[in-house]
Amino acid sequence: DCLEVPLVFFLVSEFDESLLKTEEQEDNHNKYFFIDKKNRKKVIVPEIETEYQFITPIGLDEDNRMNMTGFYMNVKPGCWVSDGMTSHFAEESTYVIKGQIEIYLDNKIFLLNEGDSFYIGSEIPHNYFNPNDEETIIISYLAN
Repeated sequence: DCLEVPLVFFLVSEFDESLLKTEEQEDNHNKYFFIDKKNRKKVIVPEIETEYQFITPIGLDEDNRMNMTGFYMNVKPGCWVSDGMTSHFAEESTYVIKGQIEIYLDNKIFLLNEGDSFYIGSEIPHNYFNPNDEETIIISYLAN
């Protein structure tokens, strides 16, 4: 939290320059980036069998840090997205692409189905769980 970066950044064994912007283009008004799906960086957390893929450019230093970080996640049946309740300074939005996901927060459980989305404000402890027999795919965005 004090470094203001998502926890998953620290799961990468070595900092890999290719995690930064893959292609940058500038004009007078905009900055934009392209990340080909086959070049997305993956982080697999074996203890919880969850795979994260970065779908936005990432960087740890001030010059390369984006205001938003996006993850594509494959959540195996009966698995969590993290190994405990997580909170962070960023606001978070999640969209279910395939399957179902349970969101645990404030002693409540919310069940999201395919096509549903959910918003979580900053610093609210939460976690996601796949209660089904099939893989669930979600996209989450963190914005500072």
